[in-house]
Amino acid sequence: MLIYNLLKRPLNFIYLLILVFINACTVVDVQKIDVDTHQVSNICIKHNPRVKVRDFVDVITSCLNDHGIISQVYKDNIDDKQCVYTLTYTARRSWDMVPYLTLAKIYIHKKDELVAQASYRHRGGSFSWAFNKWAGTESKMKPVMEELLIDYNKATW
Repeated sequence: MLIYNLLKRPLNFIYLLILVFINACTVVDVQKIDVDTHQVSNICIKHNPRVKVRDFVDVITSCLNDHGIISQVYKDNIDDKQCVYTLTYTARRSWDMVPYLTLAKIYIHKKDELVAQASYRHRGGSFSWAFNKWAGTESKMKPVMEELLIDYNKATW
């Protein structure tokens, strides 16, 4: 019945196709830091050599800085005495004429306790009609980081 109605009214079918292509092209999931429990002022970022998105760490550190959180990237072992909070990440890219960010995950720990996490995922792959897939790392990750750090601003500290 539904298919018959869609074929009977081609304009409705076109609207449905547009909604399918536009809706849910990206998925963002954020569990923000509980500012009442965790007052993060410094964070150590563990370098991930597998991430090939060149500006990913720069975007993350810039967002942390915008919220008054000092960060330092460690390529070797993280100093437990200096680093109460640590940030680990992964990011993947795909290719469609140019490389673009398809997946990013950020985890913030206090020792072994997961304090917060955030993820960004582009859906649809290279055949996606979402033109924002070619947007830069900052335009994709800044809103994710803003949501993760929403309760932190320079005025707080």
